[in-house]
Parts: sequence; C-alpha cells; structure tokens
Amino acid sequence: LVGSEMCIRDRTPPRSMRTSPKPLNGRSGRNGVADDKDCPYCASRPELLTCTPRAMLCVPIRPHVSPQDGGHLVVAPLRHVRSRLALSEEEMAEIDQLSRIAASALSAVLDVSWFNFQENGNWGLDNPEQQHMHLHVYGRSQSAVAQPFGEALRFPARADVGSWSVEHLTHGQVAGLRSEAERLRPPPSQRTSSAD
Repeated sequence: LVGSEMCIRDRTPPRSMRTSPKPLNGRSGRNGVADDKDCPYCASRPELLTCTPRAMLCVPIRPHVSPQDGGHLVVAPLRHVRSRLALSEEEMAEIDQLSRIAASALSAVLDVSWFNFQENGNWGLDNPEQQHMHLHVYGRSQSAVAQPFGEALRFPARADVGSWSVEHLTHGQVAGLRSEAERLRPPPSQRTSSAD
C-alpha cells in the first residue's frame, strides 16, 4: 500500500503518468499532475483505499449514503480534469477497474447486494476550477432506511447541501474496505494500463 499512498499523498505519479495529456484547465502541477488548490480531490486529498497509475479509489470527504444504507466510495482520475470527455482510454479503463473493485469491496465489507454508479457533479457547476471528474459508487442495502432499496437515491436541493450530513464509515469499515480493495487489485502485470 505504500506505493499506492505515494501517488496521492505525495502527488508523485508513476513514470507512465508523467506524460499524460494536459488537463482541461491547461494548468499542471508538480511532475505534470494537475493540482488545483481549491479542488476537493487535489487539495483535500481524500482517504485513499487503493490506486492505479492513473486513478484512485477513496472514501468521500462528504458521504451521500451511510454505511447502514449501503455505503459510498469515489473513483477519480489522479489528473485534474473536469469531464470524462478529457480522459485518456487508459484513465477510463482504470476508473472502470476501480469502480468494480469498489463495488466488490462494499459487497464484502458492508454486505450490500446492489450498486449505483453515478457521475453527478451538479453541486460544483458554479466553480469550474473545483470540478474534478469523479464517479460515485453507492452500495444499496436491502435494510436501508434513508435510501430505500429499489428506489432512486435521494439528495438534498443544492441550497441545502451545506446543512446535509450522512453518517461516515467507521475506521474499522475503512480498514476492511482498504484491505479488500488491495486484495482485489490485480498485480501490475495484469492491470489494464501499459507498464512503466
């Protein structure tokens, strides 16, 4: 996991990522990785579960679905881009791979039986510099209370987001999800991206 943590915490990408295309906003930070000081994924550095050379799986800073209702994880590219339209094929493949790992980890740790994969991004439309493409992976629990199983997820109106909160994952749940994500991540020789 040390190598995985380095790609987020130190923002030092593997060699294969240093030649990635420039981000949509045209700015890039250290070693060619875009870095926006106001971006929740670049500046806040959410808690990492695992990563690939071009994407990360993390615990959301502000969860939308409680562990009791199925849990919530986020997959995002390491590169700061506003839209999936700017992603390379390698980035898309790694985001897809990590989204499947996220669903499997939620299933194993929180015992969920269904998932929603969503790119929302609506709450940040007023501030394009903060927009960092990300994919939400929501677990759906049959015993859910606030997010009833079989119904569309319910989110607050944009004006009410600041006062909305959902129970976070416990430290034990995060440790279990991290362990499961690392177990499920294929060895470097079997990953979807090209080798360094």
